[in-house]
Amino acid sequence: MTRLLQFKPLYQQRVWGGHVLESWLGRRHVLAGPIGESWEIVDRPEAQSVVALGTWSGRTLRDVIERDATTVMGPAWRADRRFPILVKWLDCRERLSLQVHPPEAVAGALAGEPKTENWYFARTDEGAAVFAGLREGVTPDDFERALG
Repeated sequence: MTRLLQFKPLYQQRVWGGHVLESWLGRRHVLAGPIGESWEIVDRPEAQSVVALGTWSGRTLRDVIERDATTVMGPAWRADRRFPILVKWLDCRERLSLQVHPPEAVAGALAGEPKTENWYFARTDEGAAVFAGLREGVTPDDFERALG
């Protein structure tokens, strides 16, 4: 039996956010300030998606997987394994900070976590841009010197 899971969004207030997600996604936010992120699916220690409708309504994604991993994730999925993807919408009104995530081999020692990210731009304003990587020819020494 296939079950579709729908989750309640978790809104994240951010100073660089706005209110576009309200109209674009047809939602009313419970937060008064600018919303930078709407977490649609999350299974992290500090944040959990909650099922909105159906048999598992009110349960967290973690609880659903722990109780019935094979139904939700397939026969090879261990019940203690977290859902590996954080799905979120962003409303970025300003430039965001540089993001550098450590590789898996050193993440634990740095109290960080490795991340493999995939970005899809569903909508952008005129003139919007993303900085990815460095200009061709920039060496590690050049970069370090520029950091000053």
